Amino acid sequence: TEYKRDVALHGLESKFVREALDYHLKLLKMMDAALERGPWLAGEQFSLADAAVIPYILRLDLLKLNKLLGPKVESWYSRMRARPSVKKEMLERMTPQDKAPFEALQPDPWPKIKTLMEEAA
Repeated sequence: TEYKRDVALHGLESKFVREALDYHLKLLKMMDAALERGPWLAGEQFSLADAAVIPYILRLDLLKLNKLLGPKVESWYSRMRARPSVKKEMLERMTPQDKAPFEALQPDPWPKIKTLMEEAA
């Protein structure tokens, strides 16, 4: 509850942003390594691994943080968005009310995220 409240109240200034960014960067690094072995996270076929990760990548997309993805993950994300099940259950299911907070994001979050990444390097 504290985490959600702090993030809702403080956005990118939340004390939890650094931890969340580290988590996502670790996930993206693991995905990148997995995608070296095939087009999907567990190899040659779509699997539960892909289904489990799509909400996290969709959230990065909605938060306008696609620059974190890298070419292999971006290619994977394109294939995921083209899947009928993902279109139906994730993309088309979002109502305008669901999308509104993301479409209204101001200011652009990328400069703050880039600074956090540079500080951690």
